[in-house]
Amino acid sequence: RTFERRFELPHFSDLEVVTHRRGLETDLSLRTRLVDLMWLGLPAVVTAGGTMAKIVEEAGAGAVVPAGNAEALAAAICGLLEDEPGRIRAKGAAQRWAAGRTWQQVAEPLLRFAENPWRDPSRERFESLAPGAVVAEEPLLRRIQRALRRQGGDR
Repeated sequence: RTFERRFELPHFSDLEVVTHRRGLETDLSLRTRLVDLMWLGLPAVVTAGGTMAKIVEEAGAGAVVPAGNAEALAAAICGLLEDEPGRIRAKGAAQRWAAGRTWQQVAEPLLRFAENPWRDPSRERFESLAPGAVVAEEPLLRRIQRALRRQGGDR
Protein backbone atom coordinates (compact mmCIF):
# COMPACT_ATOMS: atom_id res chain seq x y z
CA ARG A 1 0.00 0.00 0.00
CA THR A 2 2.84 2.39 0.77
CA PHE A 3 4.37 1.90 -2.68
CA GLU A 4 1.18 3.08 -4.39
CA ARG A 5 1.13 6.20 -2.21
CA ARG A 6 4.82 7.15 -2.60
CA PHE A 7 4.05 10.20 -4.76
CA GLU A 8 1.39 11.78 -2.52
CA LEU A 9 3.73 13.80 -0.29
CA PRO A 10 5.90 15.19 -3.12
CA HIS A 11 2.81 16.78 -4.67
CA PHE A 12 2.56 18.99 -1.59
CA SER A 13 6.30 19.72 -1.34
CA ASP A 14 8.31 22.66 -2.61
CA LEU A 15 11.60 20.76 -2.81
CA GLU A 16 13.25 17.49 -1.93
CA VAL A 17 16.21 17.07 0.41
CA VAL A 18 18.23 13.88 0.06
CA THR A 19 21.32 13.56 2.22
CA HIS A 20 23.78 10.78 2.81
CA ARG A 21 27.20 10.13 4.27
CA ARG A 22 30.20 9.69 2.01
CA GLY A 23 31.04 6.11 1.19
CA LEU A 24 31.46 3.46 -1.45
CA GLU A 25 27.76 2.56 -1.47
CA THR A 26 26.87 6.18 -2.20
CA ASP A 27 29.44 6.45 -4.98
CA LEU A 28 28.20 3.28 -6.69
CA SER A 29 24.46 3.65 -6.17
CA LEU A 30 21.89 5.42 -8.27
CA ARG A 31 19.42 6.94 -5.82
CA THR A 32 16.23 6.04 -7.64
CA ARG A 33 14.06 8.13 -5.31
CA LEU A 34 15.79 11.15 -6.84
CA VAL A 35 14.88 9.92 -10.31
CA ASP A 36 11.26 9.48 -9.21
CA LEU A 37 11.14 12.98 -7.72
CA MET A 38 12.78 14.53 -10.79
CA TRP A 39 10.01 12.94 -12.90
CA LEU A 40 7.63 14.91 -10.70
CA GLY A 41 9.68 18.08 -11.24
CA LEU A 42 10.64 18.52 -7.61
CA PRO A 43 13.77 20.68 -7.16
CA ALA A 44 16.47 18.89 -5.17
CA VAL A 45 18.97 19.68 -2.46
CA VAL A 46 21.38 16.75 -2.27
CA THR A 47 24.73 15.98 -0.73
CA ALA A 48 27.70 15.60 -3.06
CA GLY A 49 28.82 12.17 -4.17
CA GLY A 50 27.42 9.64 -6.56
CA THR A 51 25.81 9.84 -9.96
CA MET A 52 22.60 11.61 -8.99
CA ALA A 53 24.39 14.52 -7.34
CA LYS A 54 26.29 15.06 -10.59
CA ILE A 55 23.04 14.88 -12.55
CA VAL A 56 21.27 17.37 -10.26
CA GLU A 57 24.19 19.77 -10.62
CA GLU A 58 24.69 19.37 -14.39
CA ALA A 59 20.96 19.55 -15.15
CA GLY A 60 20.45 22.57 -12.90
CA ALA A 61 17.74 20.67 -11.03
CA GLY A 62 18.68 21.98 -7.59
CA ALA A 63 21.66 22.42 -5.29
CA VAL A 64 24.50 20.10 -4.28
CA VAL A 65 26.16 20.57 -0.90
CA PRO A 66 29.15 18.88 0.74
CA ALA A 67 28.30 15.85 2.89
CA GLY A 68 28.30 16.66 6.60
CA ASN A 69 28.13 20.44 6.12
CA ALA A 70 24.98 21.49 7.99
CA GLU A 71 25.49 25.19 7.27
CA ALA A 72 25.72 24.63 3.50
CA LEU A 73 22.68 22.36 3.65
CA ALA A 74 20.61 24.94 5.52
CA ALA A 75 21.74 27.72 3.17
CA ALA A 76 20.81 25.68 0.08
CA ILE A 77 17.39 24.75 1.48
CA CYS A 78 16.60 28.33 2.52
CA GLY A 79 18.00 29.66 -0.74
CA LEU A 80 15.70 27.51 -2.86
CA LEU A 81 12.67 28.07 -0.62
CA GLU A 82 13.14 31.84 -0.82
CA ASP A 83 13.85 31.89 -4.57
CA GLU A 84 10.61 31.00 -6.36
CA PRO A 85 12.00 31.74 -9.86
CA GLY A 86 14.99 29.53 -9.00
CA ARG A 87 12.70 26.71 -7.89
CA ILE A 88 10.69 27.05 -11.11
CA ARG A 89 13.91 26.84 -13.18
CA ALA A 90 15.08 23.80 -11.18
CA LYS A 91 11.66 22.17 -11.60
CA GLY A 92 11.83 22.64 -15.37
CA ALA A 93 15.39 21.34 -15.47
CA ALA A 94 14.41 18.23 -13.50
CA GLN A 95 11.46 17.54 -15.79
CA ARG A 96 13.55 18.06 -18.94
CA TRP A 97 16.19 15.63 -17.65
CA ALA A 98 13.57 13.06 -16.65
CA ALA A 99 11.51 13.36 -19.86
CA GLY A 100 13.89 11.12 -21.80
CA ARG A 101 14.19 8.55 -19.06
CA THR A 102 11.04 6.49 -18.87
CA TRP A 103 11.46 2.84 -17.95
CA GLN A 104 10.53 1.87 -21.48
CA GLN A 105 13.25 4.12 -22.94
CA VAL A 106 16.07 3.21 -20.55
CA ALA A 107 15.33 -0.53 -20.71
CA GLU A 108 15.12 -0.59 -24.51
CA PRO A 109 18.84 -1.35 -25.17
CA LEU A 110 18.80 -4.17 -22.60
CA LEU A 111 15.62 -5.64 -24.06
CA ARG A 112 17.06 -5.40 -27.57
CA PHE A 113 20.18 -7.27 -26.42
CA ALA A 114 18.08 -9.91 -24.61
CA GLU A 115 16.18 -10.58 -27.84
CA ASN A 116 19.36 -10.87 -29.90
CA PRO A 117 22.40 -11.48 -27.63
CA TRP A 118 25.88 -11.19 -29.08
CA ARG A 119 29.45 -11.52 -27.86
CA ASP A 120 31.87 -8.62 -28.19
CA PRO A 121 34.23 -9.63 -31.04
CA SER A 122 37.15 -7.74 -29.49
CA ARG A 123 36.80 -9.36 -26.08
CA GLU A 124 39.79 -11.68 -26.52
CA ARG A 125 42.10 -8.72 -27.16
CA PHE A 126 41.70 -7.66 -23.54
CA GLU A 127 42.01 -11.02 -21.78
CA SER A 128 45.66 -10.38 -20.93
CA LEU A 129 44.64 -7.26 -18.99
CA ALA A 130 42.24 -9.14 -16.71
CA PRO A 131 43.57 -10.29 -13.36
CA GLY A 132 44.12 -13.99 -12.94
CA ALA A 133 41.83 -16.21 -10.92
CA VAL A 134 41.75 -15.35 -7.23
CA VAL A 135 41.79 -18.24 -4.81
CA ALA A 136 40.63 -17.17 -1.38
CA GLU A 137 42.33 -18.88 1.50
CA GLU A 138 40.39 -19.36 4.70
CA PRO A 139 41.90 -17.30 7.55
CA LEU A 140 44.14 -19.29 9.89
CA LEU A 141 42.05 -18.57 12.98
CA ARG A 142 38.90 -19.86 11.29
CA ARG A 143 40.69 -23.06 10.17
CA ILE A 144 41.90 -23.65 13.73
CA GLN A 145 38.41 -23.06 15.15
CA ARG A 146 36.91 -25.50 12.65
CA ALA A 147 39.53 -28.15 13.45
CA LEU A 148 38.89 -27.74 17.20
CA ARG A 149 35.12 -28.10 16.68
CA ARG A 150 35.68 -31.32 14.72
CA GLN A 151 37.87 -32.77 17.44
CA GLY A 152 35.36 -31.87 20.13
CA GLY A 153 32.45 -33.33 18.17
CA ASP A 154 30.72 -29.91 17.96
CA ARG A 155 29.94 -29.36 14.30
